[in-house]
Amino acid sequence: MVPLYPQEFLKNNDPPPDEVLQRVKAHLHIARPAKDEALKRAYLDLETLEERMEDMELKLQEHETSLFLYKSILSPARRIPIDILHHIFYRCLPAQRNPLMSSYEAPMVLTQVCRTWRAIALSSPRLWSKIHITYAYSSKLKANSDSMSEPDQDLPTVDGDTILRMRCDAVKQWLHRSGSCPISISIMHTGNNPQRPSRDNDESSKANTLELFKTIVLFCDRWEKIELIMPADLCSLLGSLIPVDNLSLLKNVRILIAEHYPMQEHQWDGSGSALLRAPNLREVSLVGWYAKSWRPTMAQWKHLTHFSCYSPLHVDDCFYLLCHAGKLVRCTLRLLTLKPPNQTIQLHGLAFLPCLHTLSIIGNPAQRRVTAELVGKINAPRLLSIAYEVPETHHNNFTLENAQFPFLHLLEVTTIQSLTIDPRHLSDSLEEWITILRLSKNVVDLFIGSRTTTQGEADEHPYIPFNYLALFQLLTIDSDAVSTRNSEVILPNLQVFSASVNYSITKDILANFIKSRMDPTSPHGVAVLKTVTIAFPQKPEDYDYFSDDPFIPPNAHGVEVQTFFQFINNSYNNKETSFYSLRYGLKRSNDRSWPHEDVDESVSQ
Repeated sequence: MVPLYPQEFLKNNDPPPDEVLQRVKAHLHIARPAKDEALKRAYLDLETLEERMEDMELKLQEHETSLFLYKSILSPARRIPIDILHHIFYRCLPAQRNPLMSSYEAPMVLTQVCRTWRAIALSSPRLWSKIHITYAYSSKLKANSDSMSEPDQDLPTVDGDTILRMRCDAVKQWLHRSGSCPISISIMHTGNNPQRPSRDNDESSKANTLELFKTIVLFCDRWEKIELIMPADLCSLLGSLIPVDNLSLLKNVRILIAEHYPMQEHQWDGSGSALLRAPNLREVSLVGWYAKSWRPTMAQWKHLTHFSCYSPLHVDDCFYLLCHAGKLVRCTLRLLTLKPPNQTIQLHGLAFLPCLHTLSIIGNPAQRRVTAELVGKINAPRLLSIAYEVPETHHNNFTLENAQFPFLHLLEVTTIQSLTIDPRHLSDSLEEWITILRLSKNVVDLFIGSRTTTQGEADEHPYIPFNYLALFQLLTIDSDAVSTRNSEVILPNLQVFSASVNYSITKDILANFIKSRMDPTSPHGVAVLKTVTIAFPQKPEDYDYFSDDPFIPPNAHGVEVQTFFQFINNSYNNKETSFYSLRYGLKRSNDRSWPHEDVDESVSQ
């Protein structure tokens, strides 16, 4: 029997009769308008609900924003006492140098956070007691032009006079904020550029420079540290404005005579000698072609603890210094290259230095006897660190003098903990290395290269002919040989190792060296190696040291050695070169203003 109700056909796929078709058509004709009306009401209800949801979401966001704003009132930063904020702000200052007059670093950036912080920063004299000043001597330069290249004609011309006048006003305002605090000032001045005398010899630029010098001299009675990097004529100009009687607080002086061409010895006029006559100097660092102005003023240096001279000094001058500065703690001397090299040196007496703990000699490898004569006259019972280096401008075309290593006697009578040796000072004989390292058995820190001329970084070019492979083999401990007493452990206390190496040192050689010194339970009394820094002359893609896996995984005792790999930068453009940049002259690699390693005691230690 055929079903007569349409609902029955919803359960199967049977063909409906005509009567059922008529009923379905009639039902749809009646039901469709009602359904459309119901859908319309449903859509209206949905729109209403969506509007209500949007309103609720807005109210929720307003509520959350209000809660967040009120929570900010409870922020611990709001409740930090002002005296604590003063200390925090002071710790925000750069550690490697004096702060720039830049809105991107402290203290200037601290004045841009909020009204309260601005008031606190401006009322903290210590924040404004340090300043690094860059100054140019050219008033018509193209923007971003380099002193060593022709300016780009497409660049706009910089109104240098306006910039320098504004900078001078900013310096005056900055230093006035320092209150009565001791002041630290560093100045980088370009001076005259001999390649463009017609443009650089501008009277307005000279007047701006004089105005700057007069501004900082106003505060000379509060000078504590002064760092000058400028030509000799500007250094003399500044010195002529300084009343020596007002320098009783001055303790640290650094002078770098920046000349485009070497000066002759007779041209030196004692630039900066006014600063060197300050009665309470503690630290002096000199760089220039003939930095001899210190000797006549040395009677004032009864408190001197740190002396560094990176200019060539005669051995007699060096010995004079060592004999008269009995409180020296740290000393760096560059010996003058003598002509002829076999000139006889006779030094009378003995330099007794009871406080000296760091001695660095920068000398010519062809003058071992002269160096030995000086070093042999030193009695430093507390000496902890020795460095024997080559000037950074020295080329490899020299002949090593056939004489004993100059520091052997000093190594015998002292127990040093840090040793720095430039390989150019060493012969091809492995026996010499063995002798040196045997006498240095207490050394904890070994640096192969030049530390003082690279600011303590192992990034100078290695001396390619040196047998680095033999050195690593010497320092790698053969446990089997040592256990049978067929071999000795060289430098058993070594914990820090740095070197610039050539192509002979592979990853496996370095890994074997490190792994052999990782056992804290070694029965041979060997200290655990903590830090290894290696610089390579290759590019990173030429070597397999870099990978996702740790170079040296922790050994069974859980010891992990810190390893640092550097690739030497062959680019000479390592400094900011835009004359009017606040960062002019700063090294891009380490952000320091002073080009040598004798940084502030707080940084160096």
